[in-house]
Amino acid sequence: MLVFPWKNKAQFYAMKFILSKADFITSDSNYMSSVIKKIKHKQVLTFTFGLDRLPEYKENRKDENLYFSNRMLSENYNIDQVLENFALIYQENPNAQLLISHKGEEEANLKALCGKLEIHKAVKFLGFLKEQEQIDLYQKAACYFSLPTSDSTSVSLLEAMAYGCIPLLSDIPANREWVIDGENGLLIKEQISLSKLARLMENRAEVIKQNRGIISNRALFPDLIKTFVNEITK
Repeated sequence: MLVFPWKNKAQFYAMKFILSKADFITSDSNYMSSVIKKIKHKQVLTFTFGLDRLPEYKENRKDENLYFSNRMLSENYNIDQVLENFALIYQENPNAQLLISHKGEEEANLKALCGKLEIHKAVKFLGFLKEQEQIDLYQKAACYFSLPTSDSTSVSLLEAMAYGCIPLLSDIPANREWVIDGENGLLIKEQISLSKLARLMENRAEVIKQNRGIISNRALFPDLIKTFVNEITK
């Protein structure tokens, strides 16, 4: 929805026709809802596919030097920018480590970039992870990188916030719905602010409490589905 209709007029009108035939239209972010309404002015229910429950937070498992990224290794997700921003962190903190899961067509280029940035010893590419392996990394990581060019509400972001990872995100509309720059995470336009990151790390306990509260109030599926059902059965 954020890409396909805007490539050419034919695709725009094809999507407009599809939307015109829908009895109900849902999206998982306010931003996407606004985009849909630009294509076809109809009611859109904003419904985030959240988490089944708020997971237990375990501070004793956290490693303040560990950074995690689990987005696809493809152009839209800008893992090269993740590496470049991590390199700035690594220059100030040689104990920092970045773990990257997932696969994609950019993997070889990204590994080469690690060498160019001289961070190859601090970065590990893990490939696809099983669910429990990913949970383990959420529990351990202090910060979570996600820098897509285009995205709606990412369930991975919600998971990271729920597990107490400080979110380091691209400054796009959907991410602004969950994070205020410098308050409960970072919104990175071009280059990470190390001073803002340091303040967030100093106040990790409060940031984590705030983010878990956001997830509890706005992103738990059992509560969301009740609201959704009420709306469509009016």
